[in-house]
Amino acid sequence: MTMPTSISLSDAAATPVAHVFTPIQNGAESKWVNATGATTIAGQETLAVEVQRAKTDAAQHKARVVLWDPFEVTVDSQTKVAHGNSIAVNITFAPGSTLQDKKDILKMMANALTNADIVSAVTNVTPFI
Repeated sequence: MTMPTSISLSDAAATPVAHVFTPIQNGAESKWVNATGATTIAGQETLAVEVQRAKTDAAQHKARVVLWDPFEVTVDSQTKVAHGNSIAVNITFAPGSTLQDKKDILKMMANALTNADIVSAVTNVTPFI
């Protein structure tokens, strides 16, 4: 397996800002952090990917991708994380899934997360009726 490289994710600002995540060593989990602007380790944006291979033919391969975006505040000269937003995607593949099957479901989810109706429902915290 190749060593992971930095990942750049642009935000949704009027003029998008690229958030660059640098890989770090973290055991079995692949992890990247963006320390830009963070005062504390807890205040660093984090992107993590965990992959579990099926242990039997009847089991499923699983993957989880998590993005954590904390917001720091300074109170009485102490910096801490006031709150944060996160998104997690859980992925399950049958052992018989083809490479194309896996690419298709990932692409469909990526497209779903940029769909105007879904973006509106999530950002306005208003479900469809």
